[in-house]
Amino acid sequence: MTYEKIKNILLIILVGCSILLTFNLWTYRPNLTPVENPGQAIEPIGDDKEYSEVIRPSQLIHFYDDKKIGTTLSAEIDQITNDMNKWELLNLANVSNDIGSLHEWIEESGHSIMVYPDDVSLNAFREVMPNIDKNATDFSFDTMMIDTTSIEDDVGLAYFISRDQGTVYRGEVQGPSMADFRTKYYETASEDEDFYSLLGYKGQNDRVIYVPDEHIPVSTQRIYLMDKIKPRTLMESLFSDPSVVQESTTQPSMIEYTDSTSIMRVYEDRNMISYKNISSVVGDEFVGMNLLRRSIDFMNAHKGWTGNYRYFEEVPESNKVVFRLFHNQQGIPIFSDYHRAKIEVELGDTDINEYTRSNFALGTIVSGGEESRLLSGKEVIEEIEQLPNFERNLLQDVTVAYEMKVEKNVATTNSEIINLQPAWYYRYNNEWKKFTKDEFIPN
Repeated sequence: MTYEKIKNILLIILVGCSILLTFNLWTYRPNLTPVENPGQAIEPIGDDKEYSEVIRPSQLIHFYDDKKIGTTLSAEIDQITNDMNKWELLNLANVSNDIGSLHEWIEESGHSIMVYPDDVSLNAFREVMPNIDKNATDFSFDTMMIDTTSIEDDVGLAYFISRDQGTVYRGEVQGPSMADFRTKYYETASEDEDFYSLLGYKGQNDRVIYVPDEHIPVSTQRIYLMDKIKPRTLMESLFSDPSVVQESTTQPSMIEYTDSTSIMRVYEDRNMISYKNISSVVGDEFVGMNLLRRSIDFMNAHKGWTGNYRYFEEVPESNKVVFRLFHNQQGIPIFSDYHRAKIEVELGDTDINEYTRSNFALGTIVSGGEESRLLSGKEVIEEIEQLPNFERNLLQDVTVAYEMKVEKNVATTNSEIINLQPAWYYRYNNEWKKFTKDEFIPN
């Protein structure tokens, strides 16, 4: 065979291989499992909530000639707020200059107040009570008062009060709503065993702190199983493109998720998660009092509510809102070390800046505990007054609460339980502290 024939045969073979490879490339269909689009079908860590579930009073108080009574129980407050949120409230006006002593006026017989944990802007409250005067300018309040003595021609008066700022806005409640409130709630509360007698104590800026002046029956212990949040699930709901996120373990008990603009850390030993958007810009205090609304919208956007969290505090100077876990039935706040019982949202100019929360939810209750009685509010305040260097003007609040402790579950390995113990807490100089004296009294 000549050299030319060999070259021709090799050329034919090469051309044939090229045609075969080209055909295979055109017709090849790899057997791959499709990757789910992270922008769709992301598993939520919790729920979204209506504004009315988050912005809630912490205390309901009725005033009579010879006494004042109140409650924190969720069932009592829910019933009233569900009715009130349907009210039509018009003609809002600033009447601050018409009020003499704010404290004495609030406690007049026939008045009822709903006390909120911190200032609420009217802008946010419109989402709770939608039928409020559309023309009213924005303001903030911490107390809503209903005057059950003011009903005339099916119109009653309700007030939005900022006890810190001393401002009062009056609105007119249309229709029979106010008369229904008086007969259904105000006139029957004094016979309701869920209400207890209150003591008023003037704290910071002469703002009155209302505490029970009798011993309160509470469950001494509540134990829950812990429902852990999957870190990757939360990561997928917070990062815009989870497919580019890098996961690493920088410390034995810490997992870190990062992309070019954000970082999320999971602290397994503390049961905490922190997320920070390093590209976010934090500017001046928000204008228009929309900080609370934006924070709730952020939580709803990624379905981040994993329990009975409520609005608890707003810190405008750092663009921060705090949501705290509350007990479902008792309606009292829960405190914990490492801040495991609260969610903090810090907003930037256009986006979330920082977000911290626990990595678990309260699961099934396994023990309800026995009922006992705490010291009265009067006894607790008397003890607080004896603290070294105590200044009345620095005392901001006193409340019955639950202290949360995370403990190892001795029944199983590699699991934890949540123990809630009732306790008194007080806010002094902007810091919440546990009252440490022996709080229980013999039955």
